[in-house]
Amino acid sequence: MKAPLLVGIALLVGCTERIQLVGEPIPGLLALDVTPPHAQIEITDLGQPAQTVAYSATGHFRDGTSRDVTALVDWGTDNPAPGSFSEPGAYRTSGSAAGHVRVAASSGDVVADAQLTIVVTATIIDGAFPPPPGADELFTSGVSTVDPLRSPAVLYPANDTLFPQDLARIVFQYGRGMMNDAFQLTFDSDVLHLTVLTGSDRWQPDEAVWSLLARSHPGASAVFAVHGGATATPGTIYAAEPTVMRFTRSAPGGVIYYWSAASGGVMRAQLDTGTAGTLVPPDGDARCAACHAVSRDGRTMAIGLGGEKLALLDLTTQAITTPAPEIPMGWATFSPDGTLLLVANKGELTLRDASTGAPVGPRGGKLELPGHAIATHPDWSPDGSSVAIVIADSINNMDLKGGSIARMAYDDGAWGAPEILVAAGGGMDNNFFPRWSPDGQFIAYVHASSGSRGARTAELRLVAASGGPPRLLDLASHRVGATDGVVDLASTMPSWAPTITDGIAWLSFSSQRPYGAVRPMLGPSQVWISGIELSSDRADPSFAAFWLPGQDVTTVTNNPVWAPRPTTD
Repeated sequence: MKAPLLVGIALLVGCTERIQLVGEPIPGLLALDVTPPHAQIEITDLGQPAQTVAYSATGHFRDGTSRDVTALVDWGTDNPAPGSFSEPGAYRTSGSAAGHVRVAASSGDVVADAQLTIVVTATIIDGAFPPPPGADELFTSGVSTVDPLRSPAVLYPANDTLFPQDLARIVFQYGRGMMNDAFQLTFDSDVLHLTVLTGSDRWQPDEAVWSLLARSHPGASAVFAVHGGATATPGTIYAAEPTVMRFTRSAPGGVIYYWSAASGGVMRAQLDTGTAGTLVPPDGDARCAACHAVSRDGRTMAIGLGGEKLALLDLTTQAITTPAPEIPMGWATFSPDGTLLLVANKGELTLRDASTGAPVGPRGGKLELPGHAIATHPDWSPDGSSVAIVIADSINNMDLKGGSIARMAYDDGAWGAPEILVAAGGGMDNNFFPRWSPDGQFIAYVHASSGSRGARTAELRLVAASGGPPRLLDLASHRVGATDGVVDLASTMPSWAPTITDGIAWLSFSSQRPYGAVRPMLGPSQVWISGIELSSDRADPSFAAFWLPGQDVTTVTNNPVWAPRPTTD
């Protein structure tokens, strides 16, 4: 629900700021001093005019003299969100972010810096669901208690969720606790102290406030806490277990294509929009569009269209090509250069031309695996040297059993023998949906103790592409709200973002987990996203997952495929 601010906040624009005033270094300059060396700005009204700090730079020269060079040096910062230099030495706040700023004055190779901290302290009254009269006095004591019946409970986001910059605004959700009719939400860090008063069990910041939260904490965290109380019986307020929210410094970008039961087709979504639209089938086309794969340049999509028949969609023109004769397709993967397509259908792998669908290589393009093994779920490595597959006991395009994760070398039309990376353990042990990380060093996959279709026990795992012991992505797979180890969430169908940003590889997947107060119980699968710190030596390199904004929460959405935005170059 949208909760409008009582005052507006200017949206942040721009990137790292630098004032370039002179083309050449100041002759004879040896050193610089910047004054003040430390400064702090307190913003207590989100609508107040911009505040300024006047900096001066003193230059020290080879001849032993010193003089003011404020107007002659370059002025810049390492964090453009909280503000910028409007003129030499004049720092001006943006009003759209708090934060720590390194101010730098430079001339050629001579640099001096100063430290600036912008602290924002503000209170917002939820205009959509305002608290009842008396709520502002209810929380003034600052004393709270924890009660299993009366305390609220944070439901979303989960504790230790990692969010990228430029994500569409989320909905904060929490259980009310018995008898509570007023809630105080706080967002706290060393630079931000934001309070929200509301009467609802959910609150959605407007775009400016969500931007304030994210851009005030690049590479840092804030604590989200909820307190509840009853205005009819004031005196005691009840506290929820607080939740840590983490933010990266940048955004992963790209487009997420996922299947929706509501449209019977593939949807197109971007993290920064909070909306999704039907990509295929086009209006007036009644064919179902289901399993899909996208080339690494983001320009072409292979789709199982109209009953698992291969179709090729040009994502720059939206033109659909259907090869003739019809080609059956369950799953597919493009070679990194986009010229080849490895198609899986009911356990059989066939190499095809990605433009025409024509078979490539001997035996009509069909791969012969040792021992007449059957395989599916192919995924081509970023460098083109290998394909990850699942070798299984039984396979149809919707289900498989007894799956083992394997890697198969490829070199200019020649295929190597499959190398098993994760072997099925017998019985109902099952491994499937292998997907290469963007750097080609790891493979994410799904493990379950049942067939792959609708597997409630499905969880995400990670194995080195060179082999070794798998790691469970535990937080991504099993954390809901503040609760760890939640089982049977059906976390499956992983897909990586195209690039790694700030050392984080982003992994999208589908899951039937609850979505806060909006959907407090298990339900139809939805698309979720977790940050994975691939370089970490932690047993679990994942963070808790967030819900992809813009989905229809009442229907099944699954099979996300994350790809670059297509270009027309």
